[in-house]
Amino acid sequence: MKLTDVCSKLYKRSTTHFPNLEYYKYDYYRTPVLKDKVIGKGDKTKRAVCVEEMLLMLACLKESDYDQGPCMQLIDTFNNCVRVMEVGFRHQTSILLIFMFRKNVV
Repeated sequence: MKLTDVCSKLYKRSTTHFPNLEYYKYDYYRTPVLKDKVIGKGDKTKRAVCVEEMLLMLACLKESDYDQGPCMQLIDTFNNCVRVMEVGFRHQTSILLIFMFRKNVV
């Protein structure tokens, strides 16, 4: 969007009085149209995984004075959750690497 020549001639740096803004018109290089898709810029942050399991495990350890005996079930649950997430992350990165490799080769 660019101001027209008439509009730029009306503008004076030395005055603080501005003319009525409804007379200003714009030259559009393209028609202003909304796009069909939205770019998600906030989704790139990594999210913490297994937070609930970790909180339960730490609460149990704190109650038992950090003795692992009574909390073994919660510790195993947390470790299983971490393993599952690591396998999923490795699978996603391998798919991404394969896709990038195919894109560069072709």
